[in-house]
Amino acid sequence: MTKDIIEKIEQVVKNECKKKTNFFGYTAWSHHIKNVEKNAQNLAKILKADYEICTLSALFHDFASVHKSNQYENHHIESGKLAEEILNRYNYPPQKIKQIKNASMNTALQKESKRPA
Repeated sequence: MTKDIIEKIEQVVKNECKKKTNFFGYTAWSHHIKNVEKNAQNLAKILKADYEICTLSALFHDFASVHKSNQYENHHIESGKLAEEILNRYNYPPQKIKQIKNASMNTALQKESKRPA
């Protein structure tokens, strides 16, 4: 399932990035999301993490802000919800969906954490 679901979700995200309604333009895909995906895959290999979960999490991490620019502020929450909706269409396992949603939420935790002075 890994390669198949990854290719399907890549296409979903790429198509969303191509839409004229995407405030960030196609470069959101070509210059950001693809790089995040590649980095997630490399880290998954190094850390022996779940390659599929890491890849799908990377693909969905900014999905809501590409889908609707007015969701940018809460895109970490909305991206997880959209990931769940889309992955359910592919009968993706609920436990894996939960992990992807958690990864999306954790991107916000990183932004909100206080850095040492």
